[in-house]
Amino acid sequence: MEQPRKILIGKDLDQSYIDKILDKYPWVEVDTCTSEEEQERKLSDVDILFTRVIPKTTLKAPKLRWVQFMWEGIDEITEDFRDSKIILTNAGGAHTIPIAEHTFTFILDHEKRSFLYHAYQKKREWLGWKNQPKLGTLHGKTIGIIGYGRIGRAIAGIAKGFGMKVLAMKRTPADRSRSDLKYATCCDKEGKIPSEIHGPEGLHHILSNSDHIVLSLPLTEDTNNFIGPEEFKSMKKGTFLVNIGRGALIDEKALMAALDGGSISGAGLDVFKEEPLPPENPLWAYENVMITPHSSVGGDPADDQVVDIFIENLQRYIDGIEMINVIDKKRGY
Repeated sequence: MEQPRKILIGKDLDQSYIDKILDKYPWVEVDTCTSEEEQERKLSDVDILFTRVIPKTTLKAPKLRWVQFMWEGIDEITEDFRDSKIILTNAGGAHTIPIAEHTFTFILDHEKRSFLYHAYQKKREWLGWKNQPKLGTLHGKTIGIIGYGRIGRAIAGIAKGFGMKVLAMKRTPADRSRSDLKYATCCDKEGKIPSEIHGPEGLHHILSNSDHIVLSLPLTEDTNNFIGPEEFKSMKKGTFLVNIGRGALIDEKALMAALDGGSISGAGLDVFKEEPLPPENPLWAYENVMITPHSSVGGDPADDQVVDIFIENLQRYIDGIEMINVIDKKRGY
């Protein structure tokens, strides 16, 4: 493979990370930018783009051969991109642990009602035994994980520690194991934790048998509005729903109908169809909905692992061997 000449980093990375790249590849010119507009202006003379956001003008960049994305989810793949020869890779595995832990922030807050205790703490009010809220436990309950990739497997590992039963859904349920989880560093590579793994046809079985449902799917044409009115009807009475995948996985009107009707006990939402979530969106007003602003990585971009993934892929690219975390542009993930 011809050696790359210029890399554009679409984020103001710490200089130590840039030095790490240059120490190994001193012949490469590395440029950075701090805005999408600056990134678009600099694309014309770039071989490789290392970025959080894929600009609309990416396909028009005449020399661009490879885009390494700093996140895992890539929703910007258009039909034109699917037909291009530009290689797309993501940072799968770099953010797995914080997202899985964030999932249980939602679940534990719901079960242990910590938000209620905090409200009484602010009022300096001590609750007597007779006034204590009824709390739930995780041990012995069932969690349904819809999307059993890196993040789903990390969630399963934590659920196992709590003594939960795990049901899972993945596109190819016969392929339980994953051999490409080098950067997941956490979890169920062999697919042994779930007592059941179903394909999409088993979705309603999982929904009707789970106390907690977690959505960790990518957004594709097949998963848009994946959870709608019929899916909410299938859910076990009192189910708690968590979405750390993409906002458009859920039909928001159907979600609010389920909340209003009491068929589900609440939701933990980190992602939304429209972000930032508009102040007028009714979801803000639900006391049994916990909202976080697409922050499940915890404000920590995991630059160490992201840069390590990029450097490994850069070496593989130069050597002309198979790269890691390559996106199937037809599937969208």
